[in-house]
This record gives sequence, C-alpha cells and structure tokens, in this order.
Amino acid sequence: IYDLERSRYSADLTYRLGGRNRLSGGIEFEETDRSMVDVATTDETTGYLKLDFSPMATSSGWLKFTRSERDASTYDSTVPFVTGHNPQYVATLVGNQLFENDPLLRRYHINDRDRDEVSGSLNFYPSDLIGISLLGKYAIDDYPDALVGISETENRNFAADLSLSPDSNWTASI
Repeated sequence: IYDLERSRYSADLTYRLGGRNRLSGGIEFEETDRSMVDVATTDETTGYLKLDFSPMATSSGWLKFTRSERDASTYDSTVPFVTGHNPQYVATLVGNQLFENDPLLRRYHINDRDRDEVSGSLNFYPSDLIGISLLGKYAIDDYPDALVGISETENRNFAADLSLSPDSNWTASI
C-alpha cells in the first residue's frame, strides 16, 4: 500500500514601511514521507522576501524573491520495481533487471533540488472602467545530484489581464 504523509510548518513577518508599502518575509519547512517510491523522505525549506508597493491610488504591485532547497533521503531506484512485483519473481532477477529505468536517472519531483525564483506583479487602474494587470515569474531549478537526465531547468511565465467594468454588476476580462 502506497502511503504519503506531509508535515508543513511556516512563519511569516510583515513590516509596514509607510503609506501602503510593506516588506514581508517568511520561511516554510515541509517534510514528506512516502512508501514504495525511490526516496522515502524529502525535506524542503523555502524562504522568501517580498515588497508590496502602491505608489499611487491607481496602481499597486509587488516584487518577490524565493529560495527553496529540497533534500531527499538515500535514492534507491529499485524500490518501485521490487515493491510492485512478487518477491519470488524478484528473487530470479539480477543486475539491471531490477530497474525500470536507468539506475542513475533521478525523478525530478523527489530528487534534491535548489530553486531560485523572482516574481512580480504590476496593477494599474487608470479609471473605474479599466484595469490592467501584469504578472511575471522567472525560476531556475538546479538538481545537484543528477548524473543522467535533467540537471537544470529555467521557467519563465508572463501573464497580462485587461478588465473592463462598465458598472458595479458587470466585469469582463481578457
């Protein structure tokens, strides 16, 4: 039977800089325990620093930096295969027959990973009728133990939203 258990602890602190501007930071710790998977436990620590700003009544935004480090327990790529087959059948196998994949390949979602991420948002409300929002995010993931497969990834995201509110009962956005 596959088991999954997560424990998450976090703390956040916010400081009002003046006006509608705030500086906040926080840390989160997450421990995940699994059975029948290549890695029994992962511990992930994430910290962030965020600046919320509103220079005018018609605009606001935020900028955020996040650092995350995930540490996995000993990697054993035979676990999924061995736990998914009859023990008598497994006893007849040798060497690479015990692996579903290359034994050096690591599953990215449970492997050690370091992530740096920068994200931000800008919102403009030039009138009661129109709203414009922009959101961007850039992240780099580094997998330090990868010998085969993914060793680093870059993710870029951008979104834009235009909203129209002809009156208080109607809103349309694209």
